Amino acid sequence: MVRQLGKPRDLAAAILSLRIVCALVAVVSGHMGRRRAEKRGVEGRWLSLASVIVGWLCILYAVLVHLVVMGLIAALAVLVDSTD
Repeated sequence: MVRQLGKPRDLAAAILSLRIVCALVAVVSGHMGRRRAEKRGVEGRWLSLASVIVGWLCILYAVLVHLVVMGLIAALAVLVDSTD
């Protein structure tokens, strides 16, 4: 018996939301790590900075992909509506 996981649309929405949540966790923990490293004078500031940068890049990527997909859907809706 094969179990279907869900509709592709639902899975895509879940992946997008999971990516944004993970990116937010990376940004917050990176900022916390940088602050602790500066306060205690230990190594790890550069790894924390990398976490912040990668987190913000993931958020930017997710937003851009979302805008492109919405733009394509809107363009298709205009094309379909204009043929009537």
